[in-house]
Amino acid sequence: MRSQGDKPQEVLDLHDLSATVFEALQVEFSVPDRYPIALHDVDHLVTGAGMIDLAAYAMHHLQLVRRYSTPGAGLDPQHFIGVLAMVVRTLDELAEHADGHRAILLLARDRLYDAAWAVARDTGGPGLFDPR
Repeated sequence: MRSQGDKPQEVLDLHDLSATVFEALQVEFSVPDRYPIALHDVDHLVTGAGMIDLAAYAMHHLQLVRRYSTPGAGLDPQHFIGVLAMVVRTLDELAEHADGHRAILLLARDRLYDAAWAVARDTGGPGLFDPR
């Protein structure tokens, strides 16, 4: 089903959800309002990142999700699906370590995944998914 701005409804539904999850991550993992994101080493998230770092990276990507899901904003399907894929994986990991906000993180993970499939479906697939 198409909706405003020729975006699937699943994408538009992420606008408010992304803000809610952003706040939940900030509270759950005590991410300060100003948090420097290290770019010094591409392996930083694999080898030395703590939960605060992962939450901050997820929050950064949620800001992109919120922008793309804004009615009237442009949508680059490949970039958007790539961002969603990163956030989904990160939310999976963060949910394992969350206490008070686990349910919203898992719900968001599922909704982000649904939005990615909706974009792939409606655009003919940007070549990132093989449904087999």
